[in-house]
Amino acid sequence: MGKLITIREVRNHVGDWVDLLGVVMEFSFPRMSHGTDYVSILKIVDQSQQKPELPVHVFVEAQHKLPIAQSYGDLILLRHVKVEMFDSEVYAVFKWKYSSYALFTGMETQNVFYYQTYSRFHLSPLDKNLVRDLRRWLVLNQLLDSGTSEYLVSLSDIKENVYFDLVCKVQYVAHDSRDDMWMLFVWDGADVPPLSIEGNLKDEEKNPLPLQIECSTLPNDILQKFKHVGTVLRVKADEVHENLGVYFRPVEKWIRIRNMVCQVSSGLWYGLLGPTSKVRLLSNNDGIVVDRIRRFQEKARKGCRSSLWSFLYPNCLTEINYSDVQFVTLMDVLVYKEVSSDPLFCCVIRVIAICPSLVEDFYLPDRLDERRMRLTLEDSTARIHASLDDNEWEYFFGDCATADSLAMKIKQLLGVPRHQNINDDSTFLRHPPWIRCCISLESDNEGNQIYKLCDTKLLI
Repeated sequence: MGKLITIREVRNHVGDWVDLLGVVMEFSFPRMSHGTDYVSILKIVDQSQQKPELPVHVFVEAQHKLPIAQSYGDLILLRHVKVEMFDSEVYAVFKWKYSSYALFTGMETQNVFYYQTYSRFHLSPLDKNLVRDLRRWLVLNQLLDSGTSEYLVSLSDIKENVYFDLVCKVQYVAHDSRDDMWMLFVWDGADVPPLSIEGNLKDEEKNPLPLQIECSTLPNDILQKFKHVGTVLRVKADEVHENLGVYFRPVEKWIRIRNMVCQVSSGLWYGLLGPTSKVRLLSNNDGIVVDRIRRFQEKARKGCRSSLWSFLYPNCLTEINYSDVQFVTLMDVLVYKEVSSDPLFCCVIRVIAICPSLVEDFYLPDRLDERRMRLTLEDSTARIHASLDDNEWEYFFGDCATADSLAMKIKQLLGVPRHQNINDDSTFLRHPPWIRCCISLESDNEGNQIYKLCDTKLLI
């Protein structure tokens, strides 16, 4: 057992083996080191020093033995770690052959039990008193927060391939079998910016736009737990973060993800964790967390569930057969489970694809009495397929005496540039506008939900 010192004293013990007790403020995602060990970097503070936070490089022989803090304010007691210095920065190194640790909850209680420990650890009566003292200090000094940074942004301000920090609540963690990687589902109350769609309309028949980043839709009982207003961003962990989901504990808690990036696939945003990404555990009373919640609640009090981006652009291309209605999100529609004879939803969405796309097909003799189209609808919360059938097709598009008149309406609906031929095989960008629509819900013989666009008319 080394000498227990405060973090302020660490600089005076370079080269020594010491014991440390601190509050875990931040940790990097577990990854392989350059050798055969697994490594995670913690940052800790105590009563003696909150800034700068002390980095602790933890090396262990198996990933499940890395310390994983569960909540904001959790404490770690480190035994026999070596103090080192590089480029004037002082840090501690946990070496699994010689060191040990124990993690404790940060809640103020007289009971002192660790919830994770490494071999050879022994908890003495003196250790218990020190843990109680640090807990009391933490409760009385709520000064530990997410910090400020020019890199901190909301989901409404993300840009492609620009690294940033995100304060968010983790909704879920899952493994994506298609890409063989773990994925976090995170939310901060904001709506991601709408994206242009690249491709051509014919792509939808053989290679339709995906409805989500993950390989298949999550079970309804999981989606029910997601926030229905604001974007739930999918965040992929790259190959260095193997088994991330097995050991990632802060689900349903606020965190700050540091040094992540966003990319775009098929018109969908997703985040990406890299080798240098880190997690900072946050209190519900953290200033930025409080601000995120306040903004979300203000929007809710106004009865606004639609994407705020839809208010920046006129959505007067359509009219619906109802007035004074509560608009809902596509996530509301997707997880709807109540038994009702005729559930009907009013939404503000974008139509990002149609199938079939060849307008001439709708004027063939055998199609005149049965016109049907599949639309891909999108808002900031979800994508769904909805059909436009027979009489509703006629009502939606109105008088389309020729294929050219229908093509003109489809171009405006999908945001296709005026000069662009919609039957062209070349790739082009389209910028779908926001529209109001009504969606009905039915079930087929197998219990699958079928969405239909109805009671909506194009004003073109």
